[in-house]
Amino acid sequence: MLRFLRRKPGDCSRAVAYLKPQVPEDAPGPVVEMTGEGEPIIHEAAPDLLGVYLVEEGSQFRYVQRRDLTRERVSEAELHAFGLANLDALAAERLEIRAIGPIFAVLLDGNFEASLLLSEQFWSKTAPSCVAGPYAATVPARDVLAFGPLADPEALAGLTAVVERVWPGGDHLLTRSLYKQAPTGWAKLSPPAG
Repeated sequence: MLRFLRRKPGDCSRAVAYLKPQVPEDAPGPVVEMTGEGEPIIHEAAPDLLGVYLVEEGSQFRYVQRRDLTRERVSEAELHAFGLANLDALAAERLEIRAIGPIFAVLLDGNFEASLLLSEQFWSKTAPSCVAGPYAATVPARDVLAFGPLADPEALAGLTAVVERVWPGGDHLLTRSLYKQAPTGWAKLSPPAG
C-alpha cells in the first residue's frame, strides 16, 4: 500500500489581508527598501492605505513576500483571494458590532479590525444589517474600524470623534482620514481631522 504525505498548507493559503499606512516619501526617519524575493506583496487599498498579507507564526506575524509566491506558485490575485477569505473567516468567528449613537464600532481580535475595510463581504452583507449604506468609515489604528451612514452629519461627527480619541497616542496608527464608499473602493471623505 502506498502512503502519501499530505502537503502542509503553504503560507499563502494562510495569509490574512491587512492594512498598513502609506508612508509619505518625505517622512523623516530611516527608509528600508526591500526588492526582489524579499519584497513584501503590497497593493494600494485606499488613499494613504496599503494592503499587505500577514501569516501568523506563533505569537508574531510575518509579511508574505515575493519568495513565498514563487515557492508556492501562487499569483498575487490568488494571494489576495486567500487573504480576503481568511479575513472573512476570522470575522465569521469573532466579529462583534456595537452601536454607539449613530455609528457602529467593529470588534474582532485587536489586529484586523481596520482590515475589514478591504472586505467586500463585510460591506455587502454585514454592515447592511446595522444601517443602510452608502457608508462613511474611519480606520485610525489597526484595531479600530467605525462606520456609519454617509448622509448623516451626526455619524460623520461621531467618526471624527473616534479619530480624535485614537490619534496621536494610539498603537499601530493608520490614518486620520474619513473615507466614503466609492464605485471603485474607498475615497477620502474630508481632509484629515485635527
